[in-house]
Amino acid sequence: MQVIDAHIHADFDSQWLKRIGYQCGVDFCADGLKKEMGECGIVHCVSMGLRSLDLGMDSTAPTPYETATHLRLPDITYIGGINPFKAGSPCLEKTRTSIRSGTLRGLKIYLGYFPFPPHAPVYSAFYRLAEEYNVPVIFHTGDTESADKKLNYAHPLGIDEIAADYRGVNFLIAHLGNPWLMDAAEVVTKNENVYADLSGLVAGVDDYASVNSYQLPRLREAVTWMGNSSRLLYGSDWPLTPMKNYIEFVRTLFPDHDDQEKVFYKNAIKLFAIKIS
Repeated sequence: MQVIDAHIHADFDSQWLKRIGYQCGVDFCADGLKKEMGECGIVHCVSMGLRSLDLGMDSTAPTPYETATHLRLPDITYIGGINPFKAGSPCLEKTRTSIRSGTLRGLKIYLGYFPFPPHAPVYSAFYRLAEEYNVPVIFHTGDTESADKKLNYAHPLGIDEIAADYRGVNFLIAHLGNPWLMDAAEVVTKNENVYADLSGLVAGVDDYASVNSYQLPRLREAVTWMGNSSRLLYGSDWPLTPMKNYIEFVRTLFPDHDDQEKVFYKNAIKLFAIKIS
């Protein structure tokens, strides 16, 4: 089965991600990514990012934050990070140029890492831009790496408000809102323009046995609530975990072959307009 990993981080200049990758048993470099993709049958990835600092995002990073040209790889769709502190008119126009040229195929907003809710006015022009060019907007949701960030901003229920106001935009709830899995599931169920990915639910190489005992039942409940797999995407959050381990973990949620094809491949093709050569 062909696989698209719809949530990775491939900013190989990031020393923080390099340290995380080392701790998680991942070779965080271009060759390491290519090797894991080949071993796992992954034909395409979607890379997201904003310049990261230890346990957080860099509030001085430009908008849009783009992977440097010399670091870009084939078979990767790149998503631009939005820094709300650097989101004025010149930044919006630069974002427009990058989307129009095809170097960006979506936008990523870091709820919780910045103290702005999804409906903050600073983001509204970017939603309109996403609608104009038919690209998705991805939200970090749920837990943050740092205790000084504010979870209230990262709750997935906030996305329901903008999903209702911007029906022409496709939104994606990253990490299925973990730990608010059922809340995220309800937002997806209610809104046909909302998707969710299953990334970042396990980190490292040693957590799977313990996580399977409590996380899988919660995930199965959320998936059952949604009723179908048409708006769920596989993603690993690499380099936070080796790809092979995470594919096996997510596959246990979807014993049906048709569901696996949607979650691991078809839904990402549709949402990100990916063309596989």
